[in-house]
This record gives sequence, C-alpha cells and structure tokens, in this order.
Amino acid sequence: MSPAELVDGITEVVRGGGALSAAATAALLGHMTDSPPPLIDKELLRRFSALTPRERDVVVLVASGPGNDEIAARMSVSPYTVKTRAARAMTKVGARDRAQRVSFTFRAGLYP
Repeated sequence: MSPAELVDGITEVVRGGGALSAAATAALLGHMTDSPPPLIDKELLRRFSALTPRERDVVVLVASGPGNDEIAARMSVSPYTVKTRAARAMTKVGARDRAQRVSFTFRAGLYP
C-alpha cells in the first residue's frame, strides 16, 4: 500500500466510512469469483448508467483489486484523476465508501 492510499484510507475511516485496501479487494474478488454469480440488481445497474465511460472504467478496475497508482498507469492518467473519477462515481451510484462501491459494482453485474 502506498503512503497516499494509507492516508486516503485513514481519511475515509475518520469520515465514518470504511477502508478496503487493494489487497483486501483482490481477496474479496477471489472469493466472489469462486461463488456462483449473483443476480444482477437492476436498480444498481441503472445507477451505473449515470457514469461517464471513464468513470465506469475506473470503477471496474478498482473492483478488480489494483490500487490507484496501478490503475493510473494502466489508463495513462494521474493517480489524482483516478481518485477524482472514483469519487464522482461513488457519489453517482450512492456508495458511502470504496468497499460499498466495489460491492455495488459486482451486484450490478459489472465484473472486472
């Protein structure tokens, strides 16, 4: 975990949210892919339709486990851009934190 991700996690917890590291996200992903696919929540899928294509790309990449720095490198953008797009997406889909955003991504059927 990078120092910036640690600070982001602490800030999120202080605000009353939850923090989920990239490693924990990857472990959760591994568990979820071993389970039968869940039913798609059509209401959550509708919320995701409000995202821009790049916000949606970020959300799906976040759900696959890498940290913001790795996502930024994959997308050829800055980590700040990744963080901004992820935050906007979180607001648009009504998630309170990163963990819930990842959960919503899977429940909407947007598998990485």
